[in-house]
Amino acid sequence: MMSKIHPDQIKHKGQGKAGFDLFDLAFRPGFLGASAFSLIALSLWLFILSGQVSLPTQGLSSLVWHFHEMVFGFAAFVALSFLLTASQTWTQLRSLHGKPLILWCLIWASVRILLWQESVSLQYLAFGLQLVWWLIGIGFLAQLLYRANNRNLMLLPLLSIMMLVNMGIILADLAGKTELALHFGRTGVLLFALLAGVLGGRLIPMFTRNGTKALPLAAKVIATPRLTKLLIATALINNLYAFIYPFFEFALVPGFIMILLGSLQLIQLYHWHPRASLQVPLLWSLHLTYGSLGLGFICLGASFFTELIRFADALHLIAIGAIGGMILAIMSRVSLGHTGRLIQSAPLMSLAFLTIFIAALARTFLPALGLVIEAWQVSAALWIGAFALFILHYSSILIRQRL
Repeated sequence: MMSKIHPDQIKHKGQGKAGFDLFDLAFRPGFLGASAFSLIALSLWLFILSGQVSLPTQGLSSLVWHFHEMVFGFAAFVALSFLLTASQTWTQLRSLHGKPLILWCLIWASVRILLWQESVSLQYLAFGLQLVWWLIGIGFLAQLLYRANNRNLMLLPLLSIMMLVNMGIILADLAGKTELALHFGRTGVLLFALLAGVLGGRLIPMFTRNGTKALPLAAKVIATPRLTKLLIATALINNLYAFIYPFFEFALVPGFIMILLGSLQLIQLYHWHPRASLQVPLLWSLHLTYGSLGLGFICLGASFFTELIRFADALHLIAIGAIGGMILAIMSRVSLGHTGRLIQSAPLMSLAFLTIFIAALARTFLPALGLVIEAWQVSAALWIGAFALFILHYSSILIRQRL
């Protein structure tokens, strides 16, 4: 049963202790586990591409596995862990912790292992457990938000659609419909881009305004309520249109909507005074990810009109630069704030933020130069380096109780 807690109890819980506290809130095992898993998943992907490792013949195809694990094994784990943590602050109700949190994490880990088993039954068991994992996470979040009548209830339909798309990927590929599964995978990336856009639109201007107040160049953040509404509406239309487009013949290709969406995002970013963010790594990293989101959608749209850039390559500018970069920046900030530490980035994390952005550029633009294999290898290596730096700096912070 969830109990009502005072904000000060949240902020100062465990102050002065230095013990083990990995399962006190979802962000701790979620951030650490997802980051470590991304290193494993991308290393395996490089071995798969080189022919040194192969997936079970009865399981997911290699490209679908890569899509699924990076989007729904890595990004979804971070996203739900963040939301389950933030919801405690939003609602002042105790969030998922202790044994239920351990069970939730064990289910997540079990799915990752079962997808490598040479058995159709175990593959479908992985499907069932992935569904249970989603239902526990969304269900607990829904309880918190409904009890507090919190405005973030709007996130529940989006998370539910993500869950359905996730289930569709596994079922389609296990049924031999790999192209349909890949379409669901691309849809999953666009859904996460929508979530990143919504959360970024709320958090980045607030963080920028508050984080530069006492600095020589205080950010002049301009509120854009009409533009924000237009952005959300355009993003929703884009996601729906991009999903149904392959099944019907339309005269209007999604490229026009994607270029419009990306342009609107860059216009909104301009209103957040990105130049002021250059003073603070935990701010310019967020601005860089939102810029990657806008540029990524413009490149996605351009892929419909030119052969210079492929849709799959442009999608990685969003997947790596926007989603991966925002995850890295948010994890770095939340891990400090929710453990009672000064919200100040370590020098190594500035290198990590730059590394993930370079990884996005390499994966997106090197194929246009004929360096396809090199694009995969370089971007994966840079991602591994960036998240290894996060684990190196934050593992002890995430494991121990707050200061």
